[in-house]
Amino acid sequence: PSLFDWSPLHDAAERAMTPEELLALRALVPPVPAWRSRLRAAGTPFFCAVFEQWVFEVVSCVREMDAGRWHTVPGYVPLLRRFLLELKGMHVLHYPESMLRLADVLLRHTHLHSVVVRIVLLKTNLHDVGGVSAALDLVGSWVGTLADVNLPWIRSAFDFEFLFDAIRLLLEGEQMQVLLKTIEFLYTGFDLLLEEQADVLRRVVRPFFYKLFLHWSPNVRRFFHHLLVFRLTRPIGWTRVAVLKPTARVRPADMVQHQGAPASAPLDVPKGAALAVSSPPGSPILRSAGTSALGRPLGGHLASAVDLPRVTSCQSSGSFGDSASATDSEDVVSWYESAVDELRREDLSRAPSELRVYVPMSISALDTLCAQHADVLMAASSGEPLQIPTLHWDTLLLDNEAY
Repeated sequence: PSLFDWSPLHDAAERAMTPEELLALRALVPPVPAWRSRLRAAGTPFFCAVFEQWVFEVVSCVREMDAGRWHTVPGYVPLLRRFLLELKGMHVLHYPESMLRLADVLLRHTHLHSVVVRIVLLKTNLHDVGGVSAALDLVGSWVGTLADVNLPWIRSAFDFEFLFDAIRLLLEGEQMQVLLKTIEFLYTGFDLLLEEQADVLRRVVRPFFYKLFLHWSPNVRRFFHHLLVFRLTRPIGWTRVAVLKPTARVRPADMVQHQGAPASAPLDVPKGAALAVSSPPGSPILRSAGTSALGRPLGGHLASAVDLPRVTSCQSSGSFGDSASATDSEDVVSWYESAVDELRREDLSRAPSELRVYVPMSISALDTLCAQHADVLMAASSGEPLQIPTLHWDTLLLDNEAY
């Protein structure tokens, strides 16, 4: 028997038992109100397990179930209401495994992505580092399921506007670990966006360029360099993340090593961060006369080497304008390149005065990463699988472990 179909067991009992034995067995079953009360008191894990099996039962009975018709299935609405209330009422760090498993099952068969993401983000305290980290990990995994959903309209109907507003709030904060987790989230999920949505995200991040590029923490600078070189200045889908290579995970030893480095010394790339640590002779990615601040990752020699289109600005409507000096019609990728180019020329007119001391260190670290970028592009032009480093920050590393 399955969880919702016990008729085979009932039929077998009737064949194997006498009427007197059946009556004695039925006398052991509590009345309906009693077992309902027991189920209510069983707790969230039991409820989630029952709901999960219920979803599987519906899917097995109704082939090609339309995600927009689940509300017509008897029992779905009250079960879903209970699940969403549990999701809202419990701290994100205390979600049991059964609840997370149920959420994954529901997102594979329904269009609840925007609903669960909104619930989790709205209930998370911005200053709760552990909560923010867990919430972003959850949202990242849930948004990642959009790539596997069979209905294309779900991806286009996802509430990216709300998600981008949440990203802006996180970037406005000053907590170093929150910034690291936010950049990690953007870096990992960037390819899930459509190009127009990616252009909106580039504009959301742009007002925080100097804050992140010249941040006091070398870890934030390094993470933002990765986001800048491998994501913000690249077209959607130009590569795939090597999920089995956590190449830029920062350890306290790395931070201690960089703490005493002189301003002109480049920051060391973590072990394994580059697919090849040495650049081929004549590599055009390194900064030299006549090249862009980012080594022209989208134009010039590198774009032609791998036949990649240059990202152009998408005119996006909505409330995502920023206060940067660039106009809405300007190519936002060119804005990033020109901003870095100004810092290279020691034109600090737009850089906040309190952050200018970090310019040499940040440019040095960016040069190291650009060399790594050239190696990846060379691998792509030779027909090898194209992989880029992954980013991961463990919030269990406390701020005071390295400073």
